[in-house]
Amino acid sequence: MQKIALPDYVITAIHALDQAGFESCVVGGAVRSSLLGLPVHDYDLTTSAVPQEMESVFAGYHVIPTGIVHGTLTVVIDHHPLEITTYRTDGTYQDHRHPDEVRFTKSLQEDCARRDFTINAMCYHPGRGIIDFFGGQQDLADHVLRTVGDPEQRFNEDALRIVRALRFAAQLRFSIEPGTADALLDQAPSLSRIAKERIQAELLMILKADGCADILRAYRPVMEIIMPQLKGISPRQWEDACNIIAGTAPEEAVRMAILLRACPSGSRQQALRDLKLTVMFQRTVLELIGHAENPLSSRIDLRHLLHVLQPPFRLYLQFRAAIDPAVNPSAVQALHDSIQRDHDCFQLRDLAIGGRDLENAGYHGAAISEALSCALDAVMNDQVPNEREALLHLLENRASPM
Repeated sequence: MQKIALPDYVITAIHALDQAGFESCVVGGAVRSSLLGLPVHDYDLTTSAVPQEMESVFAGYHVIPTGIVHGTLTVVIDHHPLEITTYRTDGTYQDHRHPDEVRFTKSLQEDCARRDFTINAMCYHPGRGIIDFFGGQQDLADHVLRTVGDPEQRFNEDALRIVRALRFAAQLRFSIEPGTADALLDQAPSLSRIAKERIQAELLMILKADGCADILRAYRPVMEIIMPQLKGISPRQWEDACNIIAGTAPEEAVRMAILLRACPSGSRQQALRDLKLTVMFQRTVLELIGHAENPLSSRIDLRHLLHVLQPPFRLYLQFRAAIDPAVNPSAVQALHDSIQRDHDCFQLRDLAIGGRDLENAGYHGAAISEALSCALDAVMNDQVPNEREALLHLLENRASPM
């Protein structure tokens, strides 16, 4: 019998339910990740006990009615929250997302039959080992993603499963079983009924996954439903973007910028807004694209870039090195480090003079800002040292202050 190491708080919960005469087991992602040798971030239990019975079993613990209508309670054991859900079957789905009703059952197999993919429908009990009704272990071994039961029905029930399928395939580097892939593409238009926030979360995980480029290549039609603005990208540009993404580190903003830079500028912002991405994420992506052609060959070039660049420099350099083979990232990074080490001036706040100095020199209003910008530009261009007397002398030789 194959063993999976479980943390003490999970074993405590299973033992408590066993002692009370109920079935229980770990289900879903924790089993999948354990069998793949991947880190497990959280555990979920499924049980034959209904919520009222769970409350009785765990009367000595803090119990939170997380989703009691759907049979889910959270039990806090040794400061660890653990979700425990009653075996259930789902009714019909009218909105491509949520079942109209949930019915409790005493059958673990019926509970597993409602789950999305075979690799997520496996269970584990310390005394019984792996419980696998739908061939999840074989699909894990074959690196195949397959729905539980009819794929058309699974995706029609919950359209978010379409993007989840792409996310799992990208993260695990699995292929999608042909019937599942065909149904996924057929049902993809129903994604328009899913909240953008839910799709966004899955999309960002796809962009961060090792297999991101493979999914983008194989499932462009789905991506175009998620982001219609991508339809304007030519096949050659799409392939180029996929090749570039395949060679980049897993940074969501960088990969999004690589994907969107072939779109017209107006549609880029619309695509990001439609997905309801954070303002910071949107700004980062648009800034990366906006500075895609800034010169980087000299210290002066880099000062001028740093003067206007808002995203972290490491993201910018990663983006530029990805899209421009002429950029030597090591050389540019060394130049950047030198600028930081030597405290080069590339922001107004670092100038050796300020507004008060210019007021004393007779400048007023907008002329102060203009003079400071002129002084900063001269410093960044190595025309004058960042020293108070030198800067004041420079400004004295300009047109008279206003």
